[in-house]
Amino acid sequence: HNASVYGARGNIELITGDFISVSRSLRADATFLSPAWGGPGYKSSRVFDLSTTKPNGIDLFACADRVSHGNVAYYLPMNTDASQLATLSSNGCEVEHHFINDRQRCLTAYFGSLQKQRQ
Repeated sequence: HNASVYGARGNIELITGDFISVSRSLRADATFLSPAWGGPGYKSSRVFDLSTTKPNGIDLFACADRVSHGNVAYYLPMNTDASQLATLSSNGCEVEHHFINDRQRCLTAYFGSLQKQRQ
């Protein structure tokens, strides 16, 4: 429905399935990841560890990296471990912090050419 609303229906292909399994045969210009954060309990941790997501957030990134040749946007909690993000790609990442009512709620880390395209 959103693809039609925003006029993108002819420009995207929607696929439903287990990303880890489906990703083996996918190729794309970019990949957007938004894994489950494990419920509201993520807020009580000082640092959100990607390896604690189900499926493992580090493995998810590796699959997305293969699908889109490093062009990944990764939507994550505000308390995500910055050192983990830095180790996901040898080219680093750009982090955008999202605020609602002057409080940081989450972040998006951009990898590959997505860093440059946003400027």
